[in-house]
Amino acid sequence: MSINSAGDIVGESGVASGSHATLWLHSGTGPVDLGLLPGSTGALSQARAINPSGDVVGVSEYKPGFNYGFLWQRGTMTALLPLNGAAGSEAIGINGRGDVVGMSRVGSSDVHAVVWRRGSTTPVDLGGPSTTSQRYANAINDRGDIVGQMQIDSLGETHAFVVPQGGTLQDLNDLGPSAQGWVIEIALGINNRGEIVGFGHQSGQVGNRAVLLVP
Repeated sequence: MSINSAGDIVGESGVASGSHATLWLHSGTGPVDLGLLPGSTGALSQARAINPSGDVVGVSEYKPGFNYGFLWQRGTMTALLPLNGAAGSEAIGINGRGDVVGMSRVGSSDVHAVVWRRGSTTPVDLGGPSTTSQRYANAINDRGDIVGQMQIDSLGETHAFVVPQGGTLQDLNDLGPSAQGWVIEIALGINNRGEIVGFGHQSGQVGNRAVLLVP
């Protein structure tokens, strides 16, 4: 679920056949059923984010067990394709320019963080260390900085990452938090000032804490 600066909200709601991505407009009109991707034989879709222009991104079940990320603009839902014909994708975040971030499945079990640049349905792989897997891009600001998380070991531990505009994927914990005894596990959002929100834990403490990282 997400809300934009105009007060429009997206998420999902139940329908007779399953659940569909849904838009609630700040004007009180709606809810608007965003439906499924054209040609879909699935029953499920979910909206993940909305930008100030009202563009919505999310995931739609194209057929049972196979999902595509989508971009919904002015009543039309378009599939955001996975890498090299892989077995599915998900769109998670969108900025004011219309750049979209999310993930693409690669092979039978791996996941790569990707960005779909404005106007393109073809993803760009954000890369990352070969020792990591299950990489998800969660948010992108208007400058083009991207944040997300990656799995760093076989036990499922994750570290947050940042991809500065025009740069390469970096573990956020290598940029300062670890020196203060913190492990930042997930980065969920980044604003145009470069401030990052997410979750992490501090050495000697039990459980995660919400964190704000200020550059």
